Amino acid sequence: MTTDISIAEHALQDNIRVYLSQNQYDALVIFAYNIGEANFAKSTVVKYINNPNFYSSKYPDLKSAWYAWNKINGQENAGLTNRRQTEWNLFTEKP
Repeated sequence: MTTDISIAEHALQDNIRVYLSQNQYDALVIFAYNIGEANFAKSTVVKYINNPNFYSSKYPDLKSAWYAWNKINGQENAGLTNRRQTEWNLFTEKP
């Protein structure tokens, strides 16, 4: 598991170009761990975090891009929705 966490941490180091608070960093490590390094790297979440002027018509804000990762075989999954909510709450928590 430590190796898996290291992979997720490296995904952040390789892809995130802005300052993160500790809770944002922690939430993104959990998120990257759960969706996988390759998915994280190409995600709209990373684009929104790195560029405050980024816009996607499919996901109009960071929160919607984050929550989009709640599906299995195209179907919304309650467990993944709960997981995304927990990660989002941590990410947006005021330090």
